[in-house]
Amino acid sequence: MTTEPHTSVEVFYSYAHEDEKLRDELKKHLSNLKRQGVITDWYDRDISAGQEWDDEIKEHLNSAKVILLLEQAVEAARSAGGAWAVAMFSSHAAGIRLNRGEYDEARLTYQQALEAFKKLGAAENIAVCLHNLAKIAQHRRELDEARRLYNETLEMEKELGYEEGLAATLHQLGLLAQDEGKQSEAQRLYNESLEIEKKLGNESGIAQSLHQLGNLSQERGETKDAQRLYNESLEIRKKLGDQDGIAGSLHQLGRLAEQDGNNEKAAQLFEEALAILERLKSPDAEIARRSLERVEGKSS
Repeated sequence: MTTEPHTSVEVFYSYAHEDEKLRDELKKHLSNLKRQGVITDWYDRDISAGQEWDDEIKEHLNSAKVILLLEQAVEAARSAGGAWAVAMFSSHAAGIRLNRGEYDEARLTYQQALEAFKKLGAAENIAVCLHNLAKIAQHRRELDEARRLYNETLEMEKELGYEEGLAATLHQLGLLAQDEGKQSEAQRLYNESLEIEKKLGNESGIAQSLHQLGNLSQERGETKDAQRLYNESLEIRKKLGDQDGIAGSLHQLGRLAEQDGNNEKAAQLFEEALAILERLKSPDAEIARRSLERVEGKSS
């Protein structure tokens, strides 16, 4: 008798490193399923030397058929997870769902985390939940709700002196303003965010703000300024190993080359961006692919 072939399920472990022993204990319980080929497992210790941790983790988050949060397993094993553990687990789970584009599930889970953090009086965590609920509203094109939540978050962050969160919220408000064609307001918000990021020494945030300021310049037809800002952002992202960000900068530089009629250069940049996005299994790969096909069609 033959058995039907099956595809094993990939299990991704998300955990804090202080819980590594607990992760190992969980792995023992799943070892029988692994031997049977029912599951394969992966966790961030599987990253070999020289690989980019953030992008490698993103790749497995995108490819895993099951996300097994270690925090959830620990809560079940302990049978008595406290309020703080429940809040933190919910927040972590929501963040993964948001990154995967599962907006309905992410919204529900963030709302659960928000209520738990409110009971605990954890103001900074409340601000983080509100910020991410605003991002979900923004993704869903619920722009009035997104602005309301961002402004609520902004007031909390100012009161707390939470500058990292403040910079992120200003940036998102800039995106909202740009989306509505309010270019001057968007530029002001991006520049405010950029100044805070520079003060904090947050190079990832600096690169993000420079990229959006480049995007604004591109919208205005200020090609040289846009190219300069995209290249500044690109250099920082290369230094950080931010593959997703590198692809975004390359794609926009390709758009500029295409606008200038340099289809050969544009195709090269789009191809580089596409290769990165395909490796990351990013849904944005389709955008880069269409851009490449467009300029190749112009050249033929």
